[in-house]
Amino acid sequence: MDTELLLNEFKKQNAEQAAQIAALLKQLEILLNENKILHKKVNFLVHRLFGRKTEKLSPGQLEFLLANLRADEPIPEPPIIDQGQANS
Repeated sequence: MDTELLLNEFKKQNAEQAAQIAALLKQLEILLNENKILHKKVNFLVHRLFGRKTEKLSPGQLEFLLANLRADEPIPEPPIIDQGQANS
């Protein structure tokens, strides 16, 4: 293969890869922003659910809970406690 043809092919591949990198960086920026928003929403909801009025939940407990959940798994229902058992 002629060196000029080979050089042109490399330049073409380089341009394509640069475009892919730019697209991936833009997608990463969007996902990072979305992650920040979701993190704020989770913090707000945790504070609302587990704020001063109820039992405290430490950040470590929440991280443990969220780390064990997968996106494709359904969230388990909390167990139902019989009021007679809860008071004894």
